[in-house]
Amino acid sequence: MLDGATNPDVRDLISGHAREQAAPSVKRMLYLGAAVIAGLVVVAALTVFLIVESREKEIVTNVEHRAKIAVSGHTAVLATWLEGLAQLAGNLTESGLFRLFAAEVDLAGTSTALPGALKEQLPYMQLAVNEFAEQSGITGAYMIGRDGRVYLANATAPALTPDQRRAAQAVFETGAQTVLPLAVAKDGLQLNILFPVTPPQVADPKDARRTVGVMLVATPASSKIAEIMVSGPLAQEGEYTRFFQMTAQGSEEIVPWKTPFRRAISSSDIPSKPAPLTFAARPRIGGGETVFSSGIPVANAPWLVVREVDAATALAPLTTYRLVGGGLALLTTVLIAAAFIAVWWRQTGVYNQALALQFQNLAAQIQAQRQLLDSINNSIEEQIGLKNLDGRYSYANPAFTRAVGRDLDEVIDLSDTAIFGEDTARRLSASDKRVLRTGAAEIIEEELDLLDRRRCLTISNAPLRDDDDNIIGIVSVARDVTEQIEHQQKMKQAIDATIAALVHTVEMHDPYLAGHSNRMCEIGREIGQRLSLDDEHIATLEMAANLSQIGKLSIPESLLTKKARLTPVEEVVVQGHIQRTEDILKEIDFGLPVCGTVAQMHERLDGTGYPRGLRNDEIDLLGRIIGAVDVYCARIEPRGYRATITSREALDILEDNPEKYDTDVIAALRQYVDETVKEPAVT
Repeated sequence: MLDGATNPDVRDLISGHAREQAAPSVKRMLYLGAAVIAGLVVVAALTVFLIVESREKEIVTNVEHRAKIAVSGHTAVLATWLEGLAQLAGNLTESGLFRLFAAEVDLAGTSTALPGALKEQLPYMQLAVNEFAEQSGITGAYMIGRDGRVYLANATAPALTPDQRRAAQAVFETGAQTVLPLAVAKDGLQLNILFPVTPPQVADPKDARRTVGVMLVATPASSKIAEIMVSGPLAQEGEYTRFFQMTAQGSEEIVPWKTPFRRAISSSDIPSKPAPLTFAARPRIGGGETVFSSGIPVANAPWLVVREVDAATALAPLTTYRLVGGGLALLTTVLIAAAFIAVWWRQTGVYNQALALQFQNLAAQIQAQRQLLDSINNSIEEQIGLKNLDGRYSYANPAFTRAVGRDLDEVIDLSDTAIFGEDTARRLSASDKRVLRTGAAEIIEEELDLLDRRRCLTISNAPLRDDDDNIIGIVSVARDVTEQIEHQQKMKQAIDATIAALVHTVEMHDPYLAGHSNRMCEIGREIGQRLSLDDEHIATLEMAANLSQIGKLSIPESLLTKKARLTPVEEVVVQGHIQRTEDILKEIDFGLPVCGTVAQMHERLDGTGYPRGLRNDEIDLLGRIIGAVDVYCARIEPRGYRATITSREALDILEDNPEKYDTDVIAALRQYVDETVKEPAVT
């Protein structure tokens, strides 16, 4: 009997058969492994391609979004600048006196000499134009007639150019506010804006269908446009903002910081008229490398703002992304192939390695996000501080440390008392206590001494909470609004000067009104204070008192100075001054109910007043005050047809008519007279 286990021939036969049986299994494994690896390579390559393509779309979308935000921001600031200049010019061109002067000049025609009445007005109008130019900081302000002559100009205004003159004459035909292309002046770029002036009988001063004059305002523009066009702190490498304007000769690029300031551009990508430039990849305007660009025109101006982003710079991350993606794909393929060839115990090590790589990538992403947040925090102007419950600072951003003139390590663990002093710290502490007590944020306004000067801050205090919603501190964000407040004060000074000029003009027209408006202003303020009115109501009384008589400019002087009492017909004519005053004031935005207060000045509680016959509560308190003050001041002042009476006699008249005048107002007026007027009591 043969023993196959021991017989060499049998063992060789079995071994050979086993090798023959094993060979196909090894080959199948090799084929399967090669197929799996090849499939992994294809999948990895396709995945990298799709990821890179998706990343490219993401980059382009992000570039488009950033470009549109940037160009929209610059365009909005330019439009706001133009609107601000229009509002400044409107203070002059929309005033009734200026419109009346322009209408009379237009009626005078092309005569070389102005009529006598206009010559008399000329010094006052010239003064108004000079004050407007000085207070607005403009180069030139001109009032131009239909014949192209300059009838008014500020003292330092340069001579009018032929182009400016022709453009002004064109406004008489179009009746439209016009922003001229930026011109090159002695000190750089100059902005010229033409404003149509309508006659006073046109209800809406902005209704330019009938233009009787044109106001040209010229102001320096280089520094302002350079400031607006500068790239923001978040701008990335390769991103540029360009500024173009369209003229009759073609398109130009404006470069405000470099002569010759205006450069002709010949490019099919620039429209002949201001129009949106859609986002796309195209050659740089004027020639050059490929860029992503989009543009937005500035409303009502011959300007186009374009944002260009260098395409090579923007897409540079894709090269690294391809290399990293390809390397990761290759590494993944090698690891999977090794795992396939190796035994199962290797799989655990590969898994741990992949997990560690994920943690590493996650840590890198967190670090990148932290760097981005630090960059944003370091660039913002708001002063941010974090105080713990003990009132000591645990964090402050660079803007905060710069404002207080200390390093970060000096600020940490200090209190408001150590940084700002006891008085300021006491006020800040009161706000902190309210926030901690209510759990709600609040905004306060404070004046602080920071480094070189007194600064006005708007401070927002909000509670800082932990994951369990417990308050663990206070976040303080302060914005410096000093410049805005100073600007508001300058605007108020300009308005006060305009009001004073109008009051002076009225008093020259009606000599009996000399000092009347100022006296009404003083007494109205005193009554408002005695009735505990707030600052806005008192400011309304002061403005209304000063402007209450400007409608009398439309009343013939013969009626205002008549020695005898007026006839009923003449009284109706004179009473019309209140409607003319309302027509003038309703077009001016004082931010206060000045027009409504003046309109109620001659209304009476019993309905016997004019122009609307209002009664009782239909008349506002401010209207009752200014009405009583006007009667009082008129009675103690002389008129052509009667003599003056004493203050207390005038008060007796008001007190004897409680059905017409508010008794609380008259009581406050009585208190004022008793305290301030030194004259014997009436017996």
